[in-house]
Amino acid sequence: MAHASQKEYPAEKIRNISLIGHGGSGKTSLTEAALFISGTTTRFGRLDEGSTVSDYHPDEIERKISINTSLVHIDWQGNKLNVLDTPGYSDFTGEVLSGLRVSDAAIVLLKAVEGTEVGTEIVWDYTKRNELPAIVVVNKLDNENASFDKAVASARERFGHDVTIVQFPVNEGFAFDSFVDVLRMKMYKYQRDGSGKFVESEIPAEMNEKSGALHEELIEKIAETDEPLMNKFFEEGTLHEQELTLGFRKALQERKIFPVFCTAASLNIGLHQLLD
Repeated sequence: MAHASQKEYPAEKIRNISLIGHGGSGKTSLTEAALFISGTTTRFGRLDEGSTVSDYHPDEIERKISINTSLVHIDWQGNKLNVLDTPGYSDFTGEVLSGLRVSDAAIVLLKAVEGTEVGTEIVWDYTKRNELPAIVVVNKLDNENASFDKAVASARERFGHDVTIVQFPVNEGFAFDSFVDVLRMKMYKYQRDGSGKFVESEIPAEMNEKSGALHEELIEKIAETDEPLMNKFFEEGTLHEQELTLGFRKALQERKIFPVFCTAASLNIGLHQLLD
């Protein structure tokens, strides 16, 4: 396969995305997982082995942290994604600002145990300053004591109620491998071997009520952001899949919704749906 950077792409097929968040929230692991499942690399680079593509500087390998913003390119379904892996430690926030200045959107990573931290608040303010669309990713859901609900509550407390759940984990903690997507109303179960392979299935009966409530919340949130959609929602009581997808995209671009996704980047879980 041709490397994403060797192919010519029309402007509308190019996205610049910055990964931002507090130090240690998993931005470099997420970058590695994206490179691997897109076929850009043939092996999954590991921070602890010093084998990652984006942390290539000797100081970064030695300290196991990002010091500079790294740029990687991936091809995803015919689109070129330029992913900027930014440093998380506040000494290097100039790098984050520079990255956001050339970005179309930001992915804000939260740790599933700690939730929103000081570094998260700093970079969030930068997205506001740059008026950038922002996606919230609760990462490290495979960690002991992971709490998706707590992480989301901490984000809503600091960033407001436009933080809206699109996915929630089925089994957070050491066994984490599955989540429900309430936009698509499907469950995704991943292999835990880092391959990024998953199976899509119907939502289990015991999760129907929760999924349905969150689906309704999401529809209402999307409808609120657009008057024609709002009228349609009042007339029909729901929105069709295409209207939902387009409305979701528009609301995201206008910073009227900050969707929340689930990942365990080091296990390559959740990357496929996030990249979609």
